[in-house]
Amino acid sequence: MNGLMVFKKIFIKIGRKKMCNIINHLPLRPTIEKDESISGYFFRLVYKNCFNSANTLIKELGLSYTQAVNSDFPLSAIENLSIRTNTQNYPYYKHTYAWRLRLITSDWFNKVLLKNKIKYCPVCISLKHYHRLHWGIHPLHLCLIHKTRLQDCCATCSSPITHSNFIRNECEACNSKLENANFEICQNALLLESQKRMYEALLNQNLILPNIDSFSEYLKLAYGSFHLLIGAKHFIGMKEGVIIAFYNQSNHRKNGYDEALAYANVYWMYKNFPYNFYFVLNDFISRNKGSRNFYPRLKKFEFFVQSSEFIWLERAYRSFLLQKCEEGTIKKDLSIFN
Repeated sequence: MNGLMVFKKIFIKIGRKKMCNIINHLPLRPTIEKDESISGYFFRLVYKNCFNSANTLIKELGLSYTQAVNSDFPLSAIENLSIRTNTQNYPYYKHTYAWRLRLITSDWFNKVLLKNKIKYCPVCISLKHYHRLHWGIHPLHLCLIHKTRLQDCCATCSSPITHSNFIRNECEACNSKLENANFEICQNALLLESQKRMYEALLNQNLILPNIDSFSEYLKLAYGSFHLLIGAKHFIGMKEGVIIAFYNQSNHRKNGYDEALAYANVYWMYKNFPYNFYFVLNDFISRNKGSRNFYPRLKKFEFFVQSSEFIWLERAYRSFLLQKCEEGTIKKDLSIFN
């Protein structure tokens, strides 16, 4: 007998008032996985207890729908969840992004989160079906266990994947099984290394690069460096394509894999500093000199370079520009000389 039939029989037998008490203490309470997102666990509870929709439990916990799907559970909702699962001593807050990304400054917090949809590893969910918390972090787009690209839409019809679709293991639009999606094994060593360094920086506070003290600092460095990298061929050994950052310029929305590649190029750019950095600058000049984007993009990069945490970068940049000015390659009118 399934859970929905059990609920109906209980409802008829004991009445509406007592039924509300049953909902307040969910009959089926699976254990949350160590690396599971709280939204993923919430929708597992909805599915296991055969609710017609998530709205009933969303209301019971005092959540908005946006909070429910983005692992944005306030403490009051976490307390309500603990009561309903009879796990008052469990630290559910550790399964939220507010906790996972607690060391990221507020100005970068929302920029790295995937909102209102999810991505997943087809191999992972074929082995154990639950939503991992780190899958909701935009720059992380590879499964480091299986070296596969994360799937951020239906492999059959390209529809976005929601938590409701995910827990049922099928696309709402075309009914394709999510775990049956074809997957690609990443063969690029620098992309894997870049992803691993970012993952370890978020989870274990490891340094991504020697001169970078925090993940927020690395994000700031990356966003500044994107102004030099946009439109360049990849520096990480990929034969096709150019670097796309900020958003997918063909459809004006973020593409997680393109973003992961852009971060990998930033990682390469500063890994062998200053030699790779100078290589990128020379490439930027050869691609953009004479174009209307040349000086505006340099100035946007400068905006980041002149921050106090990047003194080491400003010195190298200044030295490079002085040399190019002496060669007559560029004009000595950049604000960094003022």
